[in-house]
Amino acid sequence: MKKTSDAMLPDGEKLIKKIGLQHRRLGVRLAFTFSTINSVFIQN
Repeated sequence: MKKTSDAMLPDGEKLIKKIGLQHRRLGVRLAFTFSTINSVFIQN
């Protein structure tokens, strides 16, 4: 099975992939923060 090269991906997917690779830890931290905020709002 041939692997899809980055050149074949739409610009949006390339950008998401690039951002995801560069800021994976930041993204995880943001997701954790948002889920925590959501839990607080739901509990109140």
